[in-house]
Amino acid sequence: MEVKINTLSGSLSGQAYTTLLSSGGHLFYADEPLDHGGSNKGPRPHDFILAALASCTCITVRMYADRKGWKLDDVTTNIKMEREVISGVQQTKIVQELTFTGDLDDEQIARLLVISGKCPVHKTLSNSMAIENKLHVKS
Repeated sequence: MEVKINTLSGSLSGQAYTTLLSSGGHLFYADEPLDHGGSNKGPRPHDFILAALASCTCITVRMYADRKGWKLDDVTTNIKMEREVISGVQQTKIVQELTFTGDLDDEQIARLLVISGKCPVHKTLSNSMAIENKLHVKS
């Protein structure tokens, strides 16, 4: 069994909620909007979950269409996350709307929709996930 590992580091040590993130040599910020006490220097943390799903879906669909030689000019996705607490338990639903542009027949469109649900991030978010916190204290 192959184990796939992704790593990212985050650091918050200054402005209210502005968090510097680093992954694969890329630096970027997560933050909260002004009305939540942040500095609005980057997307909110939940936005990164949606960004991961959107980009992975588009890439997966593009790869599949390219392998098949299908005329897919553009794939776009609009995603929203709905979170609510029901009987003390947070329920989360992600709704993803896809648009395929190109010279595609109904069968190809239906197949691309199925493929969109097979992207690795979709699989990760759809399955149970364990999160383990490990503490390192520095003085």
